[in-house]
This record gives sequence, C-alpha cells and structure tokens, in this order.
Amino acid sequence: MAQKMSIKKENLCPKCGSPYSYVEERKVGNNIYYYAVHYSKTRGKRRKRYCYLGPKSYVNVAYTAFSVLVSVTSSLGSALFPYYGMAYGRNDHNKITLGIRKASRYTMLILFPLIVGLAVTSKPVITLFAGQEYEEGWIVLAVLSLFGLVYGISPAFSNLLLVYGKTKVILFLNLASIAISMIFLPLVWFLKLVGLAIVRGTASLITFFLSLYFLSKNVKIEIDYNMCFKAIFASVVMALVVLVAQQVVYSKFFLPLYVALGGVTYVATIKLTRALNGEDFQLIQQVAGEKLAMYAKRFFGFSEDATES
Repeated sequence: MAQKMSIKKENLCPKCGSPYSYVEERKVGNNIYYYAVHYSKTRGKRRKRYCYLGPKSYVNVAYTAFSVLVSVTSSLGSALFPYYGMAYGRNDHNKITLGIRKASRYTMLILFPLIVGLAVTSKPVITLFAGQEYEEGWIVLAVLSLFGLVYGISPAFSNLLLVYGKTKVILFLNLASIAISMIFLPLVWFLKLVGLAIVRGTASLITFFLSLYFLSKNVKIEIDYNMCFKAIFASVVMALVVLVAQQVVYSKFFLPLYVALGGVTYVATIKLTRALNGEDFQLIQQVAGEKLAMYAKRFFGFSEDATES
C-alpha cells in the first residue's frame, strides 16, 4: 500500500541531490518505507523515478539532516554554472581551469570543517533536533558525513559535464551509481542500515572520480592540493578536540559549545599552517570591505611581503 506525503517542491533528495515532488510511503507488513518521487520529461513523455530513502525510523532523520549539507553544496554548484557557461561560450577553457582551482580552494576551506564537524557531533545533533528516540541514527549520519567529504570539493565541478554537452556521460554515471550500489548491496545484509549508508557513500565517491576522469578529457583539472591537505589537517585536529571534549563531558545541550570549540580550533589551525594567502585577503576586502580585511590580516599574521603559498 502506497501513501503520498506532501513535501515542498524545492526540497532536494538526500539520495541523488535532485529536487523531488513528494515522498511516498510504502507499507510492507508492519514496516513503513520512504521513497522520494521524481518526475521528468523525456521526449515529451512524463517519467517517474524513485529514490529509496529508508524505513520510517531514525534513518530518515539521518538522511534529512544530511540533505541540509547536500543542499548547501548544490547551491554552491548552481552559483558557478553561469560562470562556466560564459567561459565555455567564449571557448576560454583556461578560465574554466582557473575557476575550478579557485572554487575548489574555497569550498574545501569552508565545507571540509562543516562536514567533519557534522560527523563528530552527529549524536548530539540527532538527539537535540529530532529527539532521544532517534539516537541510534547518529552512526548513520556519521557514516554519511564522512563519505560526504566528496561534497567539499564537488561543487567546483558541478554542471561542467552539462556545460560540455556530455549528456551520455551523465546518463552513464547515473547508471554506474545504480550498478555500484547493487555490487555493494551485500553490505546491507551484514551491516544493516549502516551498510546502506556505506553503499550510498561508496557509490557517490566512485561516480565522483569517474566524472573527474571524463571531465579531464575535455578540460584541464587543477585542484589546490595545498589547501586540500591543510583544510583536511585542520578539520582532523578540530574533530579530535571535539571528540575529546565530548568524552570529558557530554550533553546534547552542549552542542553549541562543541561547535564553538571546533570553530576556534579550526581557525587556529588554519592560522598556524598559514593556509591563507594574499589573494584570499583581497577577496575578503572585495566582499566585506577594507577594514575587515585589515583585521583578518592582523589576526592571521599576514604580511604584505609574505610569499604566497
């Protein structure tokens, strides 16, 4: 028996990241399962596609929390689409390469700590916002978040295959994601719902690297590896500090304190590793003004004659 649940149309599917029309309930025995329903038009025909979200339990809560992260990355990717489109229209592939490098730098700097932070605070996040009865979902949210590190860099490549008109490749990647999920499906039998999260994460990770492979055939891909390593290092240090703090004293109501502690630790580590350079402070000046840029330079100990990293 299937039952529709009305959902706002702008909501994004936590499974594939695309907007969905509504969530459908299916009752099998005493269990209820959720499916996101997508509608699309192909050659004038309306087609329906389903994405399995999970049972009516803590898993859906975990996927909902993770979908907030997916929404942020999707928004960043959409913001870059006009830039890539104009550069492609001018046949300026070097500008696209430069855009990838700069976009990846800032998405990693901003999103890596958010993703890792969500992973290490998944338990208080679930219990504080959803309720104590959903506490078991924290491990699912943590696993999804760890695999979600790919979303810390993927916005820099969003829609590029579409810009280059590689619709067949996009179709192949969608089919590959399904095939990969089927290959790793036995994990669900052994690890249950955690296995489902691992299957979803593995499929996302592999399809992301496949998309990079196909993109590299059309445009030179440059990633700011220096920022990548420093952002990951700072995020790991932050995670360790927050985990230790939760071991010393734990309460779901201390979540704001964990977030503040993690934020301070991350910023301090970024400062110690000298991850920011002159271009970053120029961007701060353009966005927030000269006064704030001056304070930022003083805080991070940046000097005008410092060598850019």
